[in-house]
Amino acid sequence: MNKSIVGDGPGGLVHLIWLDIGHEETCNFMTRCQRIVNNWLIMFGHTISCADIVPSEKCQIAIEDIRRKAFVGYDEVEQHFQDAQYIDEHNMHKAGKKIFDSFEVQVNSILN
Repeated sequence: MNKSIVGDGPGGLVHLIWLDIGHEETCNFMTRCQRIVNNWLIMFGHTISCADIVPSEKCQIAIEDIRRKAFVGYDEVEQHFQDAQYIDEHNMHKAGKKIFDSFEVQVNSILN
């Protein structure tokens, strides 16, 4: 069963009921179908709770490792951008950009 069978397009159940029986019975049909779906979801549906988003211990270790590397990388970039000679030697200041914009690009590359 799919939308083309049940839907309001040509040959669909909703369309045929509308043409053969009328708008009131079409409304009743749609209401009854919705009740069936709602009852099914109540009996067999599922929920998502806060426990579903708590990371496992392995995942938590990986997250901490990524965070640690990001902090170390940021500290290095911050130190480099405080040394004008290092910036010039390593072409870290891009032409036409402010020094802060070049710094921001470097930090974003670490964080993303």
